[in-house]
Amino acid sequence: NDADFTDGAFVITTGGSSGNQCGVQTRTGAATEGVFNCSSSKKWWIETSIKLGNHDSMEFFFGLYEKDVDENSFHLTAKGAGEDRIGFVKAAHNVDTVTYATCFNSAGTISTALDRNIEYDADNDVLTMAIHWDGTVLKFYSGIAATGTEVGALKLNTTVGGSGVPTDSNLNLVLMAENGDGTDESLKVNYIRGAWEI
Repeated sequence: NDADFTDGAFVITTGGSSGNQCGVQTRTGAATEGVFNCSSSKKWWIETSIKLGNHDSMEFFFGLYEKDVDENSFHLTAKGAGEDRIGFVKAAHNVDTVTYATCFNSAGTISTALDRNIEYDADNDVLTMAIHWDGTVLKFYSGIAATGTEVGALKLNTTVGGSGVPTDSNLNLVLMAENGDGTDESLKVNYIRGAWEI
């Protein structure tokens, strides 16, 4: 039960040391492959709504990743073969700014400022994030509100196309939290979901 997430929620909690991480990953493809990709014929949408219990002691990633998420600090791994990803990134635990990642092999970015900024600057703010692939470009959407306040309609943060969009990878839907200090940290999740064309 949660006052903001009245339809239910679950909590994921890191270990008690800096760098400890935990996460949720959906995989419905063969072997380690996900079902999301950026081919022009396969549109998709992903979305989550979360709260950080301690905003300045946590990092997170929400989006799609090429591999399983049991790799340490994958959200900070350099671009390269096998590291394709699309997502929202809080790359430093003690920095409020949320950025985005879109990388395809050596092209693209692992953390770049959104055109419309997101600052996660208070404990238990409700942050809803969504990404849409329309067959041509990626669109990043979000809404943020103080606990006890409705997030409301999501607004467009940025639109990304070009060589940094991974067009030949089958990606897994991921939400990951990483501890930035010496106490276990929790992330509360209202939902994590996605829809795709087959």
